[in-house]
Amino acid sequence: MLTSTRLRSIRCKNAGLRKVTPYAFCDRWCKRCPSETQHRCWFYLIGFERRITNIANGKDLNEINVKAADVKNACERIEQCILQFAEEKGIDLVEFESNINRMREREEELYSHSLYIVTDKYSRKAYDFSKNIIYNKNSIPFNLKYDYETVSYYSELLPIKMHAALCGVYARGEDAAYDFILRNGVAQLSVCKKSIELSLKSLRIIGKKNRHLQGQIRELLAILYNIFSRIKLIENEL
Repeated sequence: MLTSTRLRSIRCKNAGLRKVTPYAFCDRWCKRCPSETQHRCWFYLIGFERRITNIANGKDLNEINVKAADVKNACERIEQCILQFAEEKGIDLVEFESNINRMREREEELYSHSLYIVTDKYSRKAYDFSKNIIYNKNSIPFNLKYDYETVSYYSELLPIKMHAALCGVYARGEDAAYDFILRNGVAQLSVCKKSIELSLKSLRIIGKKNRHLQGQIRELLAILYNIFSRIKLIENEL
């Protein structure tokens, strides 16, 4: 079992890496990201570059073939960066792939993890809570648009990030590749906590303006507090 000292060490390493690769620690909501971080973020910059190129070539940014080409281009560039990063850090990619495969073998098991289950439960309830309003944008009061978008976005993101976090935290090994996977798991737990904190804030704001929704909101708040407390327990065990 890892110690809290190890967790502090991982966070310290992640803090340094975050300055160089902020996209590895983010919630992928680029338009809400500070411009200073955007300018350091390779993920944001290549997306911006592709959008400018598509506009210059008269392409429809929402056209499915254009989006598919953008994803393919991004994947190719990500692969190049992974190879470069592995070479710089002395990571054996064969062993790294072996660790990834072992981790994937546990993916189905981790979908049954109690923390993932409660996170998925929140996601479904939050979707039911916001779907009628989100998909009928004219019904969203202007002063609550930000908060409804926050609840909707993070309700979809949370299960994805939680599963990634669990895969990283419960990976096993001793080499540099394992260390990288574990650090990523800790980073994803941080993204989950950010998602929860912002969702809690927005749900409270919505509740103050809509007393008839307070019953549903109290249930969502309770689930989020439960998830947050379980994340802290996992972190305390590291």
